[in-house]
Amino acid sequence: MSRPGGAQAELLAEVNKHESKRDLHLVLEEFRNYELGVLPAGPGARSLTEFFASIDARVGTSPTATRSLPAPS
Repeated sequence: MSRPGGAQAELLAEVNKHESKRDLHLVLEEFRNYELGVLPAGPGARSLTEFFASIDARVGTSPTATRSLPAPS
């Protein structure tokens, strides 16, 4: 398998950057829902909820605690 070069590599890097930003936005949106008590459904929902709960356990808060998260950019 060959690697892209030149302009193709730059495009791939740009696409990856935008996908990462989008993924972060989606996770923050779901975390805000979790804080409001709205739990995800479907494949991966349980592991996502457990992940969010582990974050709350680390910082010593509950899902319904009032906090502000940074706005996605």
